[in-house]
Amino acid sequence: MRRPDTAGPADLVDQLDALVRGLLAHGVSHPADLVASADGRALTDLVFPAGSRAGSAHDRAIRTHRLIVAAVAALGRPAAPALEALLDLHPAARPASRRPMLTRTERREQAGTYYRVAGDTIRRHHEPRLTRMLALELYQRARLGDLTTHGTPEHSHPRQAPPPPDRYRPTTATPNSHQPPRARG
Repeated sequence: MRRPDTAGPADLVDQLDALVRGLLAHGVSHPADLVASADGRALTDLVFPAGSRAGSAHDRAIRTHRLIVAAVAALGRPAAPALEALLDLHPAARPASRRPMLTRTERREQAGTYYRVAGDTIRRHHEPRLTRMLALELYQRARLGDLTTHGTPEHSHPRQAPPPPDRYRPTTATPNSHQPPRARG
């Protein structure tokens, strides 16, 4: 398990948050988008440093893209589909006539459908919270080595005994179970 850098966790989360907000400008539908943008390269270097035996810049970009996709998916609804829209993670899911890269405004409108709000409301109210959630999830996965910020079952209820068996549920068929119940008279 990797340990956080000497900079405090809040500092790294702030850096990740700023880089994720930078990625929203064009989206990251492919690992090549990380290599092509300064924010994408900086995020890749922060998550998988060059000297960490993680491979070439392209190998690290592929791993970073996979990490982003997994982190977004772990956030659940409605945050996950909204972030998928904002980051343009699944362009192949769109109709063939709309596969070219969407503008930031179009992606915000698409994300707004998951919250039933307009794109401008996404920009003002939801986008900062969504990018912070993603930054924390990326930090948790990349730096701390944990799978998700949402706790695994063994962490959610420590040392809790399983519930007792249901005594009132018949385990075997009762006699005459195929016959309808008699009417009271």
